[in-house]
Amino acid sequence: CALAATVYLSLAGPAGLWEAAVLSAQKAAYLREKLIASGKFDPVFNGKFFREFAVRAKAGAEKVNRAAANAGFVGGYLLGRAHPALGDCLLLAVTEKRTKEEIDAFCERAVAAV
Repeated sequence: CALAATVYLSLAGPAGLWEAAVLSAQKAAYLREKLIASGKFDPVFNGKFFREFAVRAKAGAEKVNRAAANAGFVGGYLLGRAHPALGDCLLLAVTEKRTKEEIDAFCERAVAAV
């Protein structure tokens, strides 16, 4: 794992790392906005974020994760496991590797589940 990371970092270089970071941030912001615009998710926090963000699923976080898994996606971390007051919330992450089509498909499944 350390060798793979070293190879990736050396091949990507500073410009490649910057590009990966920017793409991750943009794609995470895109998914967050789509989920919130659906009216079935609310933001948990309103501050800045990088590639991970928390949303409250109005019909339950576990339901969203089941629908995502059934469609072949990895869902979010159930925040209620660590913080009971956030029982209906998911921590979602998006990397530079996800395509717009994949993000849209995940969003479609997540919204349909709630």
